[in-house]
Formats: sequence, C-alpha cells, structure tokens
Amino acid sequence: MPPRDFSDAVTQAADVVFKSAEDVLRQVPANEARNLVIDPLVDANTGQQTVSTVRMEKILNEVVRTRYPSFSVRPLTRDSLQQSPLLLIGTLTAINSGGDAKARPDIFRIWLTVIDLRTGKIIGKAIARATENSVDPTPTAYFNDTTSGVKDRRVAGYVESCQINSK
Repeated sequence: MPPRDFSDAVTQAADVVFKSAEDVLRQVPANEARNLVIDPLVDANTGQQTVSTVRMEKILNEVVRTRYPSFSVRPLTRDSLQQSPLLLIGTLTAINSGGDAKARPDIFRIWLTVIDLRTGKIIGKAIARATENSVDPTPTAYFNDTTSGVKDRRVAGYVESCQINSK
C-alpha cells in the first residue's frame, strides 16, 4: 500500500481499527456506547510525543465523533481507566520504504491498536503509511525540553503492543 498524506493515512487506519473493534463488540451486545480512552500516541523510535502524534490524536477524536457513535471518547484519567474502557494505543515511526533498516527513513508507519480492558484482549489493529513531507516529527515542547531519553522499558512495551503479532 503506497504512503498517503498524513491526515488521510490516519483516517484510513482509524476506519480499519474502529470497524474491527465494532465487529468484535457486536458479538457481545450492549445497550450503551463503549467508552474509549486514547493513550497519548508516541514516536516509536524515541518514545516522544511529536507535533504529528498530537495531531493524530485530534484526527482520531474527530473520526470517532463523526463516524463511530458506538464509542464515546473519554479523557485519560484514573477514573476513566477504572471503568475498563476500550484503550487505543498507537505509534508513528519513521521507516525506509524499501525495508532497509540502515537506509534513511523516507516514509512514516502508523500503527493503531484497540484493547478491551474488560477482557484484556486486542480487538482491533490497523496500519497505514504516510508520506514523509506530510509528517512533522518535531517533539512537543515538553519532550524538546527534556534532557534525558524517554524510550524506556515501559515505552518499549507500549510500542511492542502496537506491533501486528502482539496478543
């Protein structure tokens, strides 16, 4: 699949992951919209939030609001997590389009994963690719001002959970 403009790629991945999640949830009918919490999305290479990961979250919120009324986006708080919502995690990663890990990255890969915290199961995954010039990898002000690296074991686990073979 060729890379697309960032907004289009995020929307495409969102449609895939939310349709998949709806299909799984349809098997267990509920009368209420399921709460959905979006965990802060990160750059998988650095563990940082960037201008584009923040933009990605805004696009995802808008997609849910306008296309998926069976989900109700809630803020990431202790209280919202105690209600066992659906949790959306995701990464944005600069990669080489030819698959050469040593070559200069020239596109961005978007991974999205929805986890049902009631069951602990992944109920949706999606991947898309964005063109290099449509992504702004600049770290947010907080991460730009942080002097130490942030890609620790927790972030590595988060990134691994977004990978296609995770369970």
